Amino acid sequence: MKPRIFVPYDFSAAADLALAWAKDYQNMSGGTLHVVHVVQSSAPSFVSMPSGGGATPAEIERIGVELTERLKARHMNATHELLISPSPSTAICEASVANKSTLIVMGTEGRSGLARLALGSVADYIVRNASCPVVTLRAPRANEDEG
Repeated sequence: MKPRIFVPYDFSAAADLALAWAKDYQNMSGGTLHVVHVVQSSAPSFVSMPSGGGATPAEIERIGVELTERLKARHMNATHELLISPSPSTAICEASVANKSTLIVMGTEGRSGLARLALGSVADYIVRNASCPVVTLRAPRANEDEG
C-alpha cells in the first residue's frame, strides 16, 4: 500500500523542513502528497454583528497563490488546499481523515514549558488526536546551527 502523506503547512522554517522531508518520502515510497494551510477564522458569533478578526477574501486569495507558488518552486507533485477554521488543530485532524491519510508530516516550533502551555500547540494536539502516525520536525534554532 502506498502512503497518503498529509502535510499541514504554515510557511514557517519548520514547515519547509517537513515539506522537504515529505517530498523525499513520497519519492522513495511512491505515495501521494496533500498539503494544507489553515487560515484561522474568527470564532463563530451568536450575535448578528461581525465578530472581526479572520482573513479577508483578498488575504485568503493571496495565501492560496503563495502556497501554489511555493509548491511549484519546489517541484512538488502534490495536491493542496486552504482550510478556513477557527481551530487549526481540529481542521487539520478532520482534513487528514477526509483525505484518508496514512501519515501526517508537520513542522513544530518546539516550544516547551510555559510557552507551550500559554500558546497551545497545534503539533501536540495533532500527535495526540490524529487517526494515523505523525512525524514532527523542528527546524534548528539559530544557536543550534553552530556546533
